[in-house]
Amino acid sequence: MDNILFDNHIHTNYSFDSKEKPETYVLKAIENSYQEITFTNHNDLYPANFKTAKLDWQTEYDVPAYTMEDYQNEAEEIHMLNEKYKGKLVIKHGIELGLNVECMDYFETIAKESKYDFILGSIHNPWNMQVDDIYQHDPFTVHNMYFTTMRDSVKAMIKEVDVLSHFDFILRYGPTDEYKTLDFPKFKDIIAETLEITIQNGKGLELNTKLITSTDKNYPHPIPQIMALYKDLGGEILTYGSDSHRIDQFADSNRKLTIDYAKSHGFTSLCTYKDHQPIHHKL
Repeated sequence: MDNILFDNHIHTNYSFDSKEKPETYVLKAIENSYQEITFTNHNDLYPANFKTAKLDWQTEYDVPAYTMEDYQNEAEEIHMLNEKYKGKLVIKHGIELGLNVECMDYFETIAKESKYDFILGSIHNPWNMQVDDIYQHDPFTVHNMYFTTMRDSVKAMIKEVDVLSHFDFILRYGPTDEYKTLDFPKFKDIIAETLEITIQNGKGLELNTKLITSTDKNYPHPIPQIMALYKDLGGEILTYGSDSHRIDQFADSNRKLTIDYAKSHGFTSLCTYKDHQPIHHKL
């Protein structure tokens, strides 16, 4: 029996980079016999814009902000959808925070003032650089920037999140295969340090299928070496996320592949979250 009928990472029109309406996902989830989905829209903030930020989340960015008003509107819409489709699907309210140590007060405020079920923590712009600028550097420098930023962010902010999303996000993109391939031995120590902090704080990693749909890889984030290290260090919490920004990316065949990937590394469950607490579902 398939117990993994959920998706913990979905973007809607409350994210700056998606136009999909929440109910579109709800209908497809029901059609595919899903039990639960979690909307996790982007909230990224960078220091140049943080100077203008107020603690009511009203901010000015280069990228459109996810404000307190957005949070309230989304919460109301999710409540409405849960009432409308009661008994058919559980819809949870999460968020994907773009971690940045220079904006800690802002993120701490979000965590305290909101009533999210689930918070993903991500690195999208290491060293506060835009993606196009990052890839002006050589592959080693790019990977070093990314995993250094990840470690420093986890040290400072791990208590504000539940799960680290697409842990090796930097391998998804890049102008050549060298950027998409990690020289793992060179980064093993810094990755191990990051994972140890994550595990010690009772947090988890996400199996994110965007690596499959965006590259020629036949496995999700994180790569096998990181999965093996996470397991060896005592990691137990894994979640599943399609990272869908469009409806055609949701409820695809990669879910089965991802379950098999988790099993191949010795994991026996995947988790959903309620009130920031993991609920294990046996594989």
